[in-house]
Amino acid sequence: MNNRTLFVSIVGLCAAFFFFSSCGKKSPPFIPKEKFFLRVADLQGKWMGGSFHLRGRIEGPGAREGAGDSIQGGRVYFAVYPQDNLPCKDCPIAFQEYRIFGKEAIKGQTFYFRFPAPIEKRVYFFKVYLIGPEGVIGPPSNRIEIPETGSG
Repeated sequence: MNNRTLFVSIVGLCAAFFFFSSCGKKSPPFIPKEKFFLRVADLQGKWMGGSFHLRGRIEGPGAREGAGDSIQGGRVYFAVYPQDNLPCKDCPIAFQEYRIFGKEAIKGQTFYFRFPAPIEKRVYFFKVYLIGPEGVIGPPSNRIEIPETGSG
């Protein structure tokens, strides 16, 4: 094999590598979603008549100036544990499910949500995420723990 054939083979191999290693079809350009900073602060809850009543205040940049109007709804994540098998205070909680709420849970700078509790004699853990424009999810609220017959 002479030098010219070797050179052409290497160039051909490199060209084939670059041609076949391209990532394919490109997606159309898009504007990245903005970050959403509103959250539920000071989340509290109380067990009353078969359901939990969760309350908190809306906090974040522009919350006082009507940024709460940009809230589309949110999610209340929850976990349920038996009273005799609770995780430690600082242990992470595996939130199994969530309930979705709409704008009706937000009044001005206040969050209120009634959460029916189907399982008795358990301890519930809650945290709330607000959802802003275009489905952008904000930061979590504080985590609370409420026995089904007490308050948190």
